[in-house]
Amino acid sequence: MNNSLTSEQRDEEILRVLTSGPESEDDYEIVGYLVEKNLTGSKVQISSMRKNHGEVIAVAWRGPNAAGKDLIHELRTRAELQQSEALRKQQADDKARKYRWIIPKKGSPLVVLFWAVAAALITTAIIHIATTHLGTPAK
Repeated sequence: MNNSLTSEQRDEEILRVLTSGPESEDDYEIVGYLVEKNLTGSKVQISSMRKNHGEVIAVAWRGPNAAGKDLIHELRTRAELQQSEALRKQQADDKARKYRWIIPKKGSPLVVLFWAVAAALITTAIIHIATTHLGTPAK
């Protein structure tokens, strides 16, 4: 089978061929795989010519057998779980984006204002403590 496909894409292709049959000669490789794995009672003709030796060149599609029907159920269940997991992840990402903290950049007017107010409050507190609690030294 085509090695450039992801496992999800490969499963989708297998499910499509098992449920609908091969659509074109492009699907012959998948049918050959299904026959090899005993998932269908279909018949395939394999080329013995040098240029395409071992390739499936003809298919007599008979549909999935019992094992193929079990695989259809398994692949559909797996696809539903993956869709539900993807939806849950998307909803969690959307929620996280909605409640994301906005952190101002260093040097922004908001940061400068924050530190100015903090310095003013600390200075006021120090002056208040110095005048009320420390008093003047005894003579």
